[in-house]
Amino acid sequence: MKKNKIGFYGLTHLGLVYSIVFAKKNIQTVAFSDNKKLINQIKKNKINISEPNLEKYIKSYKKKINYTNNFNDLSDCDLVFFSMDTPINNNKPDYKIIIKALSKLIKTLKNKKTELIILSQVYPGFTEQLNWDKSKLFYQVETLIFGEAINRAEYPERIIIGYNQKKDFKKSNLKNVLKIFTEKIIGMDYKSAELTKIAINLFLISNINTTNMISNACEEIGASWNSIIPALKSDKRIGKYSYLQPSLSIGGTNLMRDLVTFKKIFPKENRNNKLINVWQQSNSFQKKWVFKIIDNLIKQRKINNILILGLAYKENTNSTQNSIFLEIINKYKNIKFHLFDPIVTNEIKKKNTFHMHSVQKVKKVLNNIEIVMILNKSNQFKKIFTSKIIKNLNNKYIIDPYGLLKLFNNKNYFMKGN
Repeated sequence: MKKNKIGFYGLTHLGLVYSIVFAKKNIQTVAFSDNKKLINQIKKNKINISEPNLEKYIKSYKKKINYTNNFNDLSDCDLVFFSMDTPINNNKPDYKIIIKALSKLIKTLKNKKTELIILSQVYPGFTEQLNWDKSKLFYQVETLIFGEAINRAEYPERIIIGYNQKKDFKKSNLKNVLKIFTEKIIGMDYKSAELTKIAINLFLISNINTTNMISNACEEIGASWNSIIPALKSDKRIGKYSYLQPSLSIGGTNLMRDLVTFKKIFPKENRNNKLINVWQQSNSFQKKWVFKIIDNLIKQRKINNILILGLAYKENTNSTQNSIFLEIINKYKNIKFHLFDPIVTNEIKKKNTFHMHSVQKVKKVLNNIEIVMILNKSNQFKKIFTSKIIKNLNNKYIIDPYGLLKLFNNKNYFMKGN
């Protein structure tokens, strides 16, 4: 079988992760960015993206990758993946940069037999509008998750491909390359594939909102959400991998971005959009859980210092997009915040109203803290709270929505759904 040369245009999170796993499979790989500074940083093993094992993989496999800012290095590739992350502004995707970069790529590619694969997050109808031979144009649904991206790219559950005609994919180099990763390949037309990406995220949003709604009901009537979870996971129609952990809101950008994109498919007053509006309202409502607790505590006593553990919207990432901690520190401006996250460090600009701490400093300032808040599920937080420290928390208020500490007998302990 012919060995294909694979190119990646765009080295944000998406391109870095996929280029690494292709190189790991001993596939000749070219990774392109027109940002010369970024290329030099990668070659020096310096990346500004936090993803478990990504830096280690770059060190291990960078000799198998041609990191370049020279367009000519893409020209002799058999396949080129367009792998720029779509910029998000207030949860709305900004396609202008994507369209401009793609137009430049298409004009520059000299080998018109090159197969072009769109990995970026786009709207239904985007791919078929591109000026490239449709028999050599494909769309691949990416289902990476921050914190688990490398594993999901290397060992996909399945791969979903959009094409112009089924026969195009059957005789493509792309099919042979993807079979290295899995035999489970689902093919469909461009628009169906593009909508599949959004559909997956809509189901996740529905799952999250339903979980939050029922966990709220548990708090209202005194039921235990933790007792209900095993019963739901045992039901094959719901499953053990469902999003059954109550949350403060939907963080990150991907889910909310696809909600906005899907909403644009229908006329403004369409009844389908009313459901989307309810999901958006439900997401905003979840944030009130933590604000209500803080407001009630402020009424009861003077709150001077709050410790927040977890600044990223989820563990194992440095992304603070849609993270509730930003809203908290902006709302309570008269309170001094002490902040710690094992990954988010330099991303937060220093202000007089809050201070970034190391693990050691967190333990030292605990005596002066009235409220301790744990806003994501990093395992690092469990290590901070030794049995000795937990004994000294009885006079503190602990807001732990995900139940990491499980201090159920502490009357000052707040956990969602309990």
